[in-house]
Amino acid sequence: MLEHLSDRQNLLIERLVELGRMASDHELPFDVVEILGFGSFFRGKDRPKDVDLFLRCERQPLRPDFERFIALLRKVRYDPEFQGAYETPKDAMRVLYERTDAPRLPGFNDGELEQQRFCGWLDGYSWNMLYPQTINEQAGMNLPDEFAKRLVKRRVPNLNVVSFVNHDDPAPMSALRCGFTVPVWSKDRPDVSTNLVELLSPDRLTQNTLQELRYFEVQFPAVKAELKLLEAEIELLFRIAFPQSPPRRTWEWHEEWVKDREELRDLKKVRDKARRAADRFDDEEWGSSIPTPYMALAHKRALAMTESLRKEIKDVYQKIDLLEELQASLARYQSGNADCSGPVHEFVATDVLSRGNARQRKQMQALLAEMGIPIPNRRE
Repeated sequence: MLEHLSDRQNLLIERLVELGRMASDHELPFDVVEILGFGSFFRGKDRPKDVDLFLRCERQPLRPDFERFIALLRKVRYDPEFQGAYETPKDAMRVLYERTDAPRLPGFNDGELEQQRFCGWLDGYSWNMLYPQTINEQAGMNLPDEFAKRLVKRRVPNLNVVSFVNHDDPAPMSALRCGFTVPVWSKDRPDVSTNLVELLSPDRLTQNTLQELRYFEVQFPAVKAELKLLEAEIELLFRIAFPQSPPRRTWEWHEEWVKDREELRDLKKVRDKARRAADRFDDEEWGSSIPTPYMALAHKRALAMTESLRKEIKDVYQKIDLLEELQASLARYQSGNADCSGPVHEFVATDVLSRGNARQRKQMQALLAEMGIPIPNRRE
């Protein structure tokens, strides 16, 4: 336990240590090369909701024991004997494993440890979960990622693995939207407790926070410029008097319509300039020494500034996601593909509210109300 940290932080430390043990003992369905952390936990937030991580793994070729697991799982999934006789796929796997006379991996004590591992990968799975509906989900039943995600979620709650990446892939920093990463576990440094003493020291937390603040200050103008451009484009799309006739392919029409549009030219220049600055920072300055003016900030002040800016950026990204839904709906209508004779506002509102879960629809309703677009009455 680190005395300068809160009870919540120390609880999450215990779970990070357990994840490190799982990586060292090869309990995940692929070999882990490195566990990297980022986000509020490593900035020193007192009560973080979770710990953001991504794992570098040897995902291909598949590990021999995972290939064996998949072969047994196919029998569990497609032999009607098992679903009728056993309450869970995990129970069926245990029995099938004991029946199967096949070579075990070296050092696995006649298969006992391997059996435990296979059953662990199915922990929490119901029979229905073995028969997903979409093609992507069906393909995922033959890959280690989904089993690893579920195992981490059940064994070490509140450790948020954002991504599993191949060990030789570059760090997906643009997707992570973060200003620093820290090495929590690696094959060379597997002692997570010792690593965290260094990573969570007051000086290191301050350094992480200042790096994140600097990163957010560069990224925010680019995100804000993207939002302003999208808002202006949507306003113009609503103004089009008549849809395209005859209809054209939606995105071909949209690409031609938006290209070199004079009303958007200045906003595009601002957006492109901000993007170049953000990209240049990612390529040349990410992870570099912190400039002197930032060093004058106390950790508490820097943490508050970073959290505030992070929330602003998150809110902008959420609004962009919603506006892109509107943009797609407008493009469909104005390209002549809406199959609707009603006014554009009516079509768009009905269209965008027909998708997503309840939370997403509520967010979209709030955006439509903000824009002055009437909300259609729901038919019971």
